[in-house]
Amino acid sequence: MQNARDCNQIGFSSVRGGNLVGEHSVLFLGEHETIEIKHTAYSREVYAEGAIRAARFVVEQKCGLYGMEHLL
Repeated sequence: MQNARDCNQIGFSSVRGGNLVGEHSVLFLGEHETIEIKHTAYSREVYAEGAIRAARFVVEQKCGLYGMEHLL
């Protein structure tokens, strides 16, 4: 049995199966509504392309702290 989360905690879950390479959802749950942002990948190629793009970005940067906003 699981206990309820505190209001400051974020819950998450992970499920794998089927033929999908990756399916990711972010849910914002309210008392009377839900907002969902979803991404579905059908090929690992999209992840490889992203890794190559990130590697090319990183090798061209000076030392520092970078986030996705810098890469995108």
